[in-house]
This record gives sequence, structure tokens and C-alpha cells, in this order.
Amino acid sequence: MKTKNIGIIIFSYYKDEDFLALCLKGLLHTIAKSPMFNVHVFVVDDNNMKKKINVKNLPIKEYKGNLEVIYTDWDRKGNLNGFDCMYGMVSTYYGLTQKYNLDYVLKFDSDCFLNTLDYITDTENALRNMNISPDRLVQTGSSFCNICCQGCAQTITKKGVIALMSLFHNMKTESNEMAKTLKRRVISGYYEDRVMSMLLEMIPDGIRFDIKTLPNCLGHLNCFDNHDADFTKYTSLTFKNYTMGGGGWTRKQAYEELKKYISKF
Repeated sequence: MKTKNIGIIIFSYYKDEDFLALCLKGLLHTIAKSPMFNVHVFVVDDNNMKKKINVKNLPIKEYKGNLEVIYTDWDRKGNLNGFDCMYGMVSTYYGLTQKYNLDYVLKFDSDCFLNTLDYITDTENALRNMNISPDRLVQTGSSFCNICCQGCAQTITKKGVIALMSLFHNMKTESNEMAKTLKRRVISGYYEDRVMSMLLEMIPDGIRFDIKTLPNCLGHLNCFDNHDADFTKYTSLTFKNYTMGGGGWTRKQAYEELKKYISKF
């Protein structure tokens, strides 16, 4: 019996199509390991780009109706920046949550891979053991840069999505100090992941849970930081952050490493 509706949302564009196709193939394996979840994957392409993702290169048939490519018109300002972009992202979360009755939204990058969905159930069980209702949870995360992890950046409950939509609506329509403060945070230059987390933390009756406290938590790995690591030991992986320095992989190396890892399934 399916117990939770999970929406995996991947904001992408044609230049990352190669990574995206690999990660989608790998996610099929992850989803198959978690039959208790009803998982729907949404690839969100940018309608403002002249060239679009070639859907023929994506494993749509293998998803049997659970993979959808949708298009948005709001300005992403490059790598998901600015107020209009974040309002567009939250509107996307909210619209899909309402349409598909999602219990959780997982926001991914194209080069991110998830080894397991078990952390969702583990988080809920941990909260119950502390006599806290999982309904109060608005985001699961770790202490890494105030977000769940880099690349696989957000795991937000339905309650969190609704609260985010309300916050952004207030920023657009109200002129009070709280709205002004929120808007300054959104346009202050932080990564969108961190801004979303800061806003979620402002929800009065919600809680944010650190998945690193779970006994079975596998953690997260920026693969270029530890090329020789056993990737299966981590909940989530991100392969392409080659631009961040520190002797990281080139884009081609990152792609080949991801391809090699996916081929094991």
C-alpha cells in the first residue's frame, strides 16, 4: 500500500540534459527500492531558452506515466536567483503539491543522485519517538550550509510548501516590515537553497529536523571532494560541482563518474 506521495522536482535546461538523463535512469532504481512511496518526477524546463531539453533522450517510457516535463516562463536569472525566480519556484512547488496531493517535495539538481528515500520514513519515526507529530515538520535537512544538502537541496513537507507560498504572497502584496525583511533576504545574494531554508525556519509552529541525527543516516557527498569514496554509503550525491575549486573534476570527468555509477544498477 502506498503511504506517501512524493514529488521530485528537477529544475533543468538543455545544457544539463546529459546529466539529467543519467540521473533519471538511476532514480528508477531508487524508486523501485521504496514501494511504499508513490513517486512522481517533474523535470522543469525553462521556456525562455531558445533550445529546450530533448525529451526523446529521457527515459519517459520507463517511468510509466510518473515522469513529466513541464515548462515555466519566469526569469531564472541564470542559476535560480532573484525574487521573481524564487516566487516562480515556490509557485511550482505549490501548484504540483495541490494537483498531485504531494506529501513531500524533493528539489533536485540535474547532476544529483539519490541512493535512498528511507530518510523520509526514518525522520517521521524519529519525530514520533520524541512525541512530535510529523505533521509539524516543514523541512528535513542537515547542518550543511543550512540546507538538506548541496545539489539535492530541499525536502519540504506539504505544510512547508503551503507556508512558503503564503510567505511569498505576503512579500508581493504587503508593505509591512516583515514583508520587506523577507524580500531583502530573497534578493540579498544568498543561494536560493539557503534563502528557502531561512524562510522555512520562520514558520511559527513548524519544525526543521536534522537528518544527521538519525542512526541510519548515510549523509551527503560532493563526489569531487572524495573521488575514492564508496558512493553507496551516502543518501545523496552530487557530481557536477566542478566549478567550485579544490581540485574538482572537470565536467567530462563528472559525467563519466556518474555514468559509471549508474551502470551498476
